[in-house]
Amino acid sequence: MPRRARAEPSDADFLAARSAFERGDRARLKALAPSVAGHVLEPYVAYWERKLSLDTAGAEEIGRYLTRCRTPRSRTGSGSNG
Repeated sequence: MPRRARAEPSDADFLAARSAFERGDRARLKALAPSVAGHVLEPYVAYWERKLSLDTAGAEEIGRYLTRCRTPRSRTGSGSNG
C-alpha cells in the first residue's frame, strides 16, 4: 500500500488557527497547530499557543519555546539597523 503524502499546510489552516487565537480557543488552536507545520507562518501559531497558555506555562516550557524560536538576529543581540 503506498504511503499517503502529507498535505501541504494551507493558508486556510493558518487563518483558522489565527481565528482560534483571536477567540481565545486554546483547544481549537492546539488541534490546528499540526496542520500548519511547515507553513512559512508556523512560528506565529507557536507564539499564539504560548501566549494563550502563559497563565499555566512553567519557566521550563517558556524557556524551551524561546530557545526553539530564536532567530539569527535575536541570537546576536543586535537590534539596530545600521
